[in-house]
Amino acid sequence: MRNTKTCDTVKHGYSFLLESNMLETEKNIFWNKQREVSKYLPYFDWIMWTDADTAVMNEHVRLE
Repeated sequence: MRNTKTCDTVKHGYSFLLESNMLETEKNIFWNKQREVSKYLPYFDWIMWTDADTAVMNEHVRLE
């Protein structure tokens, strides 16, 4: 998983951060994602979260 996403992000000049050790401390895992993303908000203009089952369908299209 990491190699595919890393290649796509580097190709377009994006940063890639991998959070693989999230602890499920909340009842709803959605709140774990919110907590993990929020710690990076001060460093980026925008953030895109993807899960392990995300597929890049057209690697030539940038996110913006």
